[in-house]
Formats: sequence, C-alpha cells, structure tokens
Amino acid sequence: MSITRTVPGGVARRFQLFLLAAVGALPVLGISAHVFGVADLHATAVYVTLPVWLLTFAVLVWKRESSSVARIAVQGAALGIVAVLPYDALRLPFIVTGYWPDFIPDVGGWAVGSGHPDAVLGYLYRYLGDGGGIGLAFVCGCAILGLRRRLPLLAVLYGCGVWLGLIATVALAPHGQQQLFHLTPATLVLSLAGHIVYGVTLGIACQQMQKIRDRGRTATQVPSRAARSVPAGTSSAPSPFATARQAAPDSITSTAPVPSQGEAAHQRRQRSVQATASPHNGSSQAPAGAQSHVARPRPRPGPVPAPHPAG
Repeated sequence: MSITRTVPGGVARRFQLFLLAAVGALPVLGISAHVFGVADLHATAVYVTLPVWLLTFAVLVWKRESSSVARIAVQGAALGIVAVLPYDALRLPFIVTGYWPDFIPDVGGWAVGSGHPDAVLGYLYRYLGDGGGIGLAFVCGCAILGLRRRLPLLAVLYGCGVWLGLIATVALAPHGQQQLFHLTPATLVLSLAGHIVYGVTLGIACQQMQKIRDRGRTATQVPSRAARSVPAGTSSAPSPFATARQAAPDSITSTAPVPSQGEAAHQRRQRSVQATASPHNGSSQAPAGAQSHVARPRPRPGPVPAPHPAG
C-alpha cells in the first residue's frame, strides 16, 4: 500500500506523524542527554518533555474521533506501555536476586532533581515516557512509510536499534556504566533479550490492531458499495404502489412464453374473426344463406258457414 493511501492528506499529514514520532523520542533522548552531561534530566523533563507531552495528549484526546493521526498516536503509545510489561517480567528475577542492578529508581531521582532514587517516579517515567514514547515513534514511523506487513519482525529490529542506542550511551558516556549499569556478557544478553521481548510484543499488538482496523474498514465499505449499485432515484425496497409481480418478482413467475408483437397481432385477428362468425354474438340477423328456424304463426280458422237448404 502506498504512503499516500496509508496516510491520507499528503505531506501535511506525514509531517504531523513525524512530529509525533519526535515527541515520542523525547523521554529517551532526555536520559541520554543527562548521562552524557549535555542537559540535566530534571530541566528537560519539567520544561520540555512534560509540557510537550501534556499538550500533545490534550490534542490527541480532542481529535481522536475525527483524526486518523490522533487514533494512530494514541494506539501506538498505549501499545508501547503494554509492551514494557513482559520486558520487566524478564528483568524482575535478575533484579530481585541482585544479579542485575536496577537503575530505574535513579532515573526518577534525576527527573525530580532530588538526587535520591525514586522508584515510583522512575517507573512512571519508564512506562509512560520510555515505553509509551518508543511505541508512539514506532507506529508513526510505520504509518509514514506505509509499512503494514511483518510488523513483529520490524518491531524486533526497531527494539534492537533502541538497544544499540542504550549500549552506545552506556559505553560512550564518561560515567555511563556508573550511572546505568556495567557492561558484562550477562547484562548485554539480558538487555538485548528484554528489548527483543519488547519488540515482539509491540509488533504482535500492532499487527492485531491493524487487522481490527481492516475488518472495520471492510464492514463500512460493503454497505456503501451496495448503495452505489442502486440507480439514483430508486430504492431497493419495493414500492407500496407496485403490483404483486413487481413487488415480488422472484416469488411470482410465469411459465407461459411471452408472444412477440407479430404473434400478438395475429392472435387478435383470429379472435376478431371467430367473434364475427359466432351465432351468439348478439346480432338478430342470421348469416347469409342460412334458413331461419323461427316458427311462423298459423292463421286461426274462421267460422264454418251453414249449408243452404235445397230448393
């Protein structure tokens, strides 16, 4: 499917999706900027990320019923939040056993500027910011590029790309390993596995949502096609003034063949000749050459005269 068909509205609509993808990347970029020492996470979270996210969320909620971009963005953020759950389910046993130190509470302390770990704010930032933002960026990117197939595979590759960014931050930042986690074979494998799980979950969820949208679109197109097949000014329902044959042409059928115009005229001429030759046509005159069978009245006899005497 082409980009213009996937994202109706052309360049302006794609630009809106690009802006939403950039908004989704703000929380992750804020952590990288803090670890590299470019900008404090408290400043970027309070003065950049939070206002932009609140404004974006308000616009999306306002336009979610009339804008396809708003629906795509809301679904992407929601699916990204859901995809963090299996990722943390994979991390939890290693965190509880102390095998993998948890740096998420430190992120919460950086966000509020206290310098002390805050697990509640840290995991809120992780789920709403990192998970929701990464999911939002992925869905908007797929909509811009018109990617509709093999979404689980694309999401896994996307998750691996996010993992490469995390490892680059840990390895290249001056104090990356002290602030986040130490790079060991175990942490490399576990962090990669977590991002793969995140990608698989996000991709499967996006694929299912795409199927639901396609079924809904098909269900709305079928009645419209049926309506377009009916000529203008007509109705699919029978008219109340139609005859029985017109109102129910399938239930009332005739097996007699329909005569042509010439045959119909010939039949009318035959009926006219037969009506003329019939003796019961209402005429009081008999045909020529025929004897009348009407009984004539006989004359009544008069009185017999008396005989004269002989003289």
